[in-house]
Amino acid sequence: MEFQVKDIYYWLKGAADQQPQEKVKKVNHKKIALVLPSGGLRGVMQATILSEIDEKLKDQVKDYKGLSHYMDYIAGTSIGSINAINFAIKNDDGTLKFNPQDGVNIFIDNGGKMLKPDGYFNIGITSPCYSNARIKEVLEGICGDTKFSDDRLSAKVLITSYSLEKAEPTIWSNIGTEEGRRQSLYHVWNIGEYKLSDAILASSAIPSYLPSHQVTYQRDDTTPKIYNEIDGAFFKSSPIKTLISDICSLDKVKASDLFVLSVGTGKVSPNLSHLIKGGQLPYIQHIGKIIWAIYDVAQRTDEQECISFIERSGGKCKVIDIELTEQQFANTVVDKLENIHEFKSVAEEYLAQNDSYINGIVNELADWINIPETLETVEESYFTMFHNKIIECIYGS
Repeated sequence: MEFQVKDIYYWLKGAADQQPQEKVKKVNHKKIALVLPSGGLRGVMQATILSEIDEKLKDQVKDYKGLSHYMDYIAGTSIGSINAINFAIKNDDGTLKFNPQDGVNIFIDNGGKMLKPDGYFNIGITSPCYSNARIKEVLEGICGDTKFSDDRLSAKVLITSYSLEKAEPTIWSNIGTEEGRRQSLYHVWNIGEYKLSDAILASSAIPSYLPSHQVTYQRDDTTPKIYNEIDGAFFKSSPIKTLISDICSLDKVKASDLFVLSVGTGKVSPNLSHLIKGGQLPYIQHIGKIIWAIYDVAQRTDEQECISFIERSGGKCKVIDIELTEQQFANTVVDKLENIHEFKSVAEEYLAQNDSYINGIVNELADWINIPETLETVEESYFTMFHNKIIECIYGS
């Protein structure tokens, strides 16, 4: 359609002569967010628990379309980022590419093969123990070249990593607007240009086990630079507070309209009684336990703060996590098929022993999903009318 400047003028003049219009539309302000913390091979427990929730929801939601279909936001760190993307990808026809059981199968099918030794005698002293080649192959099958801006995402996604050069967390998020993200700390600019695989490789680069992931991006007023990114758990093992902050501040969602479900990868309460006598030697000997205790306390504190904030605001915030032994916890980065089967069995045993608790969460989640849309009257502003008139003039009605 050919047009001239005068055509746009007359269209705008016509719009300006109109009064703002009231339109009625169906809306549902209720949102659901899924949080998947880090945990190495224990990620199979996340997938097992989500598979069970998926099965239970089938009987409670009419015309059920799969768990991730109802998720508005999905956030993950490290192995949680891999599980997150597994749940967030759609086929070209809009159907979900994977279901939670597929997430379990990814661990079983790749057990003992996910981490490839980087040389026969490399034990991680001066370079990473493993190559990330196999992880790249797995990601190729899950998300390929999908970018944060692609329509193939069923939900808005947030992934965290940690920049060695900046000594700060890096937030890969398509929540909110580009302008809003630029005004928020740590967010990657122009996120739509980046592949999901870049964020996942960055988030899952376990220090000393896997190489840092080099990626060029911009996160402030300076020019884009190459950064070395490592596991997001180096900052925080769970992205729950980061996600809620982005949802409420960037997407302007009220906490009362939010249902947050966090599915962990197991927790451990290490015995630190060795430190009672004090002295440097016990602390040096048990430095690993001390670090994990700090991480564990930080995650639990974040979760409790989020539960308190969301629930007091009228929303819902539920956390599912499993208490592990120290030996089970130690097998997190030992890439053996038997360890994956053990973690899966631990999750299945937990589900059997806590069936009433899981059913309670499923019932509340189903109620949230089943909340009907309401009719709202919306006043169309002059700006919106001007915009629509320009589009109509250029492309036709």
